[in-house]
Amino acid sequence: MNQTHFEELIELYALDLLDDTEKKQVEAYLVTSPTARAKLIELRETAAALAFSVTPVTPAPNVRDRLLQQVQQAGTSVQPQPRAPAPPEAQVVAFQRPAVQTSNPKPQTPGAIRWFALAASLAVVGLGGGLWLTWERVQTLQTQLTATQSQLLKETLELEKTKQKADWLASPEARNAALGGTPVSPAARAKLTFDPQTGQAVFTVQNLPPLPSGKAYQLWFIADGKPIPGLVFTIDKQGRLEFQENIPTQGRKASIFAVTLEPAGGSTAPTGDMVLKTPAL
Repeated sequence: MNQTHFEELIELYALDLLDDTEKKQVEAYLVTSPTARAKLIELRETAAALAFSVTPVTPAPNVRDRLLQQVQQAGTSVQPQPRAPAPPEAQVVAFQRPAVQTSNPKPQTPGAIRWFALAASLAVVGLGGGLWLTWERVQTLQTQLTATQSQLLKETLELEKTKQKADWLASPEARNAALGGTPVSPAARAKLTFDPQTGQAVFTVQNLPPLPSGKAYQLWFIADGKPIPGLVFTIDKQGRLEFQENIPTQGRKASIFAVTLEPAGGSTAPTGDMVLKTPAL
């Protein structure tokens, strides 16, 4: 397939109107074409706007039953009318009815009338069923578009956060501090990176010992010999964790950092064993 054909298929792909084979072909093309991906997002946003611009109308719960009942009645509702009895011959004056020529006379028998009524009823039912299916399809598309928009918004926000994080982590002004293990946790390691201007920080730890019941780890910033409490945290089964912290203004001046074992709610001053420390400690 050439590029023009793929661009035409993208419009149908945005409305979920392709079969599985065509979907796979379009998705493979989207991976290689940023322009096509941008067009797909634009088409989905446009479709979403159209879907939300129509006020949803829910058919009455009994509309389907009424339509089926009309079909059943159609076969019996039209009955042949009995002819009136002929008047006595003495009271009737015979006359010659003029002949009327027809090119293709088709007498309307009672059976034909019943079938015609049944066909008309079926046509009404078909129209109603088509409208019902169309309404269900619109509702499904609207739900899918809402979910897609929510997912796109979530991914956009995550990408923006990741970009902001990468920008300030790569900034020349960012500070880095490496923390090593102590005798009670010799394999533990940690790294703290923070922006001295905003206090934004990322703290990554690994190989910390499992926490005893009712305990947690706590980060400390030590400036001018005074420990300033930081975030209280727990770890996963592998002794790892990465979290974002906002260092208080005074803590940004610290040159010494440490992690201690504290009660689960944290402490205002270190009370437990030191498990991580900077080399200066």
